[in-house]
Amino acid sequence: MNLIYLHTHDSGRFLPPYFPLPGEGNLLRLAAESAVFGSAFSAAPTCCASRSALLTGTWAHQTGMLGLAHRGFSLLYPERHLARVLAGCGYETALAGIQHEAHGPGAAQQLGYTTTLEIDPELAARIDIGDGRTARDHSEAWDLAVADAAARFLMTPRDGPFFLSCGFFNTHRDFPPPPDLSESEKAPGIFPDDAGIRNDWSGYLRSAAIVDRAVGRVLAALRNSGLERNTLVVFTTDHGIAFPRCKATLYDHGIGVALMIRPPGKVRRSRIDALVSQVDLYPTLCDYLSVPFPKWLEGHSLRPLIDGKIDEVREDLFAESTYHAAYEPVRCIRTREYKYIRRFDDGSPVLANVDDGPTKNFYLRERPGEFSSPREMLFELTSDPGEQRNLADQPEYEAVKAKLAQRLRHWMKSTKDPLLNGDVPLPAGAVENLRDSLSATEPVGPAVAV
Repeated sequence: MNLIYLHTHDSGRFLPPYFPLPGEGNLLRLAAESAVFGSAFSAAPTCCASRSALLTGTWAHQTGMLGLAHRGFSLLYPERHLARVLAGCGYETALAGIQHEAHGPGAAQQLGYTTTLEIDPELAARIDIGDGRTARDHSEAWDLAVADAAARFLMTPRDGPFFLSCGFFNTHRDFPPPPDLSESEKAPGIFPDDAGIRNDWSGYLRSAAIVDRAVGRVLAALRNSGLERNTLVVFTTDHGIAFPRCKATLYDHGIGVALMIRPPGKVRRSRIDALVSQVDLYPTLCDYLSVPFPKWLEGHSLRPLIDGKIDEVREDLFAESTYHAAYEPVRCIRTREYKYIRRFDDGSPVLANVDDGPTKNFYLRERPGEFSSPREMLFELTSDPGEQRNLADQPEYEAVKAKLAQRLRHWMKSTKDPLLNGDVPLPAGAVENLRDSLSATEPVGPAVAV
């Protein structure tokens, strides 16, 4: 069986079928043929940590990717990467577009990709995923070029199975500007209604429409190639959208992700609300592809859920953040009913970890307190899905908090989280922003974690 892994930057669940989007309807059509997971979460709310956890089947701190690859972090065990494992099982492993688990010359080969599909080099030079300093004017052309490269791969006859990773740049900032600011759309209710935020959100919607168009090109090629009946398709994203209280936070809008799995043939269960983590994806793929389960896997196969044989695979999941642009060590445990978040610093704002844009500017101007948080947070998710009421200091929730804190610490100990030993130092040669930096675009250096 073949595997296509379609992935985006910074989309959360603000894509169809989770969220309405004007466009060609390609994601909706994929959803109609897939198992759609309504309670899927990434292992981390930052790009490299999330992807590394997904593609090794281990928690982010176990991968060594506690920060960003282009800032000096690297995988401790690149041999665990899905591409490397599948290549060892006789798969052709092809990369179209972006990966974010390694950086520098030979990065794709280090991860195990035997084929790197050619993208227009002029476009590649203009779209740099570094620190957000490169203009994204050509992001639509880039993602469509990635889709076309994937389509050419699918239409080329080959012997043996393949794994195709198709990485789109969108919906990463900077967003394409809306063609007419008078057409700006109101942002979801989690954000204030402000003209600047409307324009910002309209840019996000245009970016998401590019994803929908690009996905359509890949899936059309898969149908036309005749390979659809023997190909597993996975669509997901790395973490939440690049807005305040989303990306780089452990709120649900930071770790909640779209996840659709389309195996060959008709799925038995099309909508699944069971709690799942992206670390569960690796064993799921091994299950479908009949690949031996590596001993290091931390997750559970989702295939029994999709086949309707069971209703749950886990009663809790975990997520973490250590470095993004700057050091901000946070861990959480989430159950169906509660979320407990524990900060391991003083809780002061780390603004460099919030992507620049009109929405961030609004919060800086009107609601600066939103960027601070206490060392402990407890949310009752049934009545407070927006995580607005912190119950950590409420006496009636003391027992709940203590139990979740104990389970979180047990997970940290059993998985050898380095944060238990104190502040996590930067790897040799890595760089970060100072914690009081206003933006990730400010100068970086080998600053000392505090």
